[in-house]
Amino acid sequence: RINNNGNLIRFGIDYQYHNFIPNNIDAFSSNFNLNFGANQNLFSHESAIYIAGETNVTNRLKVNSGLRLSGFFHTGPYEEYVRDYNNEITDTIIYKSKELIKSYFSLGPRLSLRYLLNDNSSVKASFTNSYQYIHLATASSVTLPTDIWLPSTKRIKPQKGIHISLGYYFNMLENVISGSVDLYYKDLKNQVELLYGIVNDYKDNIFEESITFGKGRSYGIELLLQKQKGKAAGWLGYTLGKTTRQFDEINEGDIYPAKYDRRHEINFVLSYKPNNKWILALTFIYATGNTMTLPVGKYLIEGHVINEYGKTNSFRMPAYHRLDLSVTYLAKKTERFESSWNLSVFNIYNRANPFYIYFEIKEDINNYYLEINAKQISLFPVMPSLTWRFRF
Repeated sequence: RINNNGNLIRFGIDYQYHNFIPNNIDAFSSNFNLNFGANQNLFSHESAIYIAGETNVTNRLKVNSGLRLSGFFHTGPYEEYVRDYNNEITDTIIYKSKELIKSYFSLGPRLSLRYLLNDNSSVKASFTNSYQYIHLATASSVTLPTDIWLPSTKRIKPQKGIHISLGYYFNMLENVISGSVDLYYKDLKNQVELLYGIVNDYKDNIFEESITFGKGRSYGIELLLQKQKGKAAGWLGYTLGKTTRQFDEINEGDIYPAKYDRRHEINFVLSYKPNNKWILALTFIYATGNTMTLPVGKYLIEGHVINEYGKTNSFRMPAYHRLDLSVTYLAKKTERFESSWNLSVFNIYNRANPFYIYFEIKEDINNYYLEINAKQISLFPVMPSLTWRFRF
């Protein structure tokens, strides 16, 4: 870090070693057994060198810029399967421990500008071109949270994202009230998704071959208003956004909402401190439910229930919302010792927020009877807690 006449320069390096076991999953729901096959370890190394600068061009204009050169190395031990035109395995390439299989290098620039309109408001704009070597693979056809982390490999390329934002920031009443309005846009390449939802008895149980690749887009507006001083303080945030995905092998190649596309999200936090002994706090969260793909019809054919699915992620789970309350009492505070009690109630009105949805099927083949009921699994009901905290 170098600071020279108001110009600040930061630089550094980092290194990480990864060992992923993405298919180490065991779950059972109703009569469905989740099976990803034998565990498959994926080893990799990640390193980067970066430099960032901060410059006051004028009294009103500040520029932040940066450059990050990164590298990712997929190494053995690893087994690569060679297939013919009929998708049959014809050979296996075995890589030894620490043997380099595939390497990726990327150069990610970023630039942000802040311009002061006056003493109480400013405009900010930013551009970032970034690469991500670790992927979160989702399953759009399954409501069970089966998202998994996996690294870039010889088959799985790094993600690339371009992020552009433009915002207006202000404060008033001598910085008691502040707020912002931000517009954002993200263009995403090399997105990954589990092609078959869950790899259950997938051919040859080769996990990597269940991954498909596509692109995504995310855009929206974020609003924030906060009060930082006084007995009552807190903030209110609202996000209106849209996130989509497009894969040639999913939804007939048409664009569809991403699993975690949340059109509306509200966060409200309020704390009240009547004196130096008591603190009352409230937190409220609301978010549009996750998208999911559900069957639009089921058929009983030769004793087997066959699903007919609609458009990908064309249904939404119920909205997520909850209210948390807490009371904190500062029992004692000196230079050497501090003691406090906290009583908190999580999800005070006992909202049954959906965790995942599955179908319970009752059938009588002889009488051609088929009954299907959707079942919702919820976690974390109303939960009170009492905490004693001390420091010395």
